[in-house]
Amino acid sequence: MERAAIIIAISVQFGGLVWYVSTLDNNVDTNTREIARHEISIEKLEDTAQSQALMSARIDENIKAIRETLEKMAAE
Repeated sequence: MERAAIIIAISVQFGGLVWYVSTLDNNVDTNTREIARHEISIEKLEDTAQSQALMSARIDENIKAIRETLEKMAAE
């Protein structure tokens, strides 16, 4: 009887271990997919930030040119 109880206890523990490892594996897979998705989002944000910085620089240069033109016109 004791042997049967020990075998049942070990079987239950083994089943719990299999379930736990399976859950961990699933969590790792989910996290891997989420990381890949976030990396894509970050790349898009970096591209957008770079485009905005370029547009801002162009706007600044245009404002500078307009200011210089107005100053020349005012000086005449």
